[in-house]
Amino acid sequence: MKLRSLFTALALCLLASTASANLGVFQLTSESSQYAANNTLANFTAAAGSGRVLIVTVGDPAATSVGTVTFGGTAMTQIITTTDSVAVDAIYYLRLGTSASPTTGDVVVTSAGAKKFISAVVFSGADQTTPVVAGPLSGPKTANSTLTVSSAPGDVVYDVFDTYKTTPAATVTLGAGQTKVSEQSGTITAGGNSHYFTSKKAGAASVTMSYTSDSEAILHGTINIKLAAATPAPTITSVTGPTAGSYKTGTALSFTVAAAPPSRSRARRPCR
Repeated sequence: MKLRSLFTALALCLLASTASANLGVFQLTSESSQYAANNTLANFTAAAGSGRVLIVTVGDPAATSVGTVTFGGTAMTQIITTTDSVAVDAIYYLRLGTSASPTTGDVVVTSAGAKKFISAVVFSGADQTTPVVAGPLSGPKTANSTLTVSSAPGDVVYDVFDTYKTTPAATVTLGAGQTKVSEQSGTITAGGNSHYFTSKKAGAASVTMSYTSDSEAILHGTINIKLAAATPAPTITSVTGPTAGSYKTGTALSFTVAAAPPSRSRARRPCR
């Protein structure tokens, strides 16, 4: 192989390695959650990673709306909310971008009830322009719920399921393929018991999120966390440098590679 051709092949490998072939959204850290008479989920840490999005779920059994949610003092965006005129559940998100170091802060919620459910979790590989899309809601209903969410391979569907039962707390079973992210339960100040779940499921064209329970009232809400688009590699336009010849061992050779910005959305696979 000619010297310049060999270098060109090596350059292609290096440039291909700059492409981002995003394989899917995934949970970056373990969740943190509580059901307590406390507005703050303290010292939540989002691990280092790329394309991060923070998802915070709030449930208040004695309110019909959630006021604000912040992380480290930064306001989060509400993507869904559902209420039965007694209780409320809502999901918020915040783009955290890419960082080589973790991000730590308090999650602070304002809502009317004394006790509330707060859950925080971070996903990586999410689109940073539109990381989250609202899905369908269910409620008020008595015991069971099934929602069908529009999604795509590589995405993740996420939901909250909230139950009320006089006593004891409701028994809940997640649908097939769903992975529990958080679970909390406890008494309500005005009487009765709340039992909260959040779960996730791998994306597909259509994703079913379902629960069965023995509860007396439920609320159910869904979102879709979108996969970031892959970043393609640049295209080599020219390679200049030494031609073939005889060189002593240890001789330094210098080549110049000119590359054009990528013109396709499909990334090359890295050279192995």
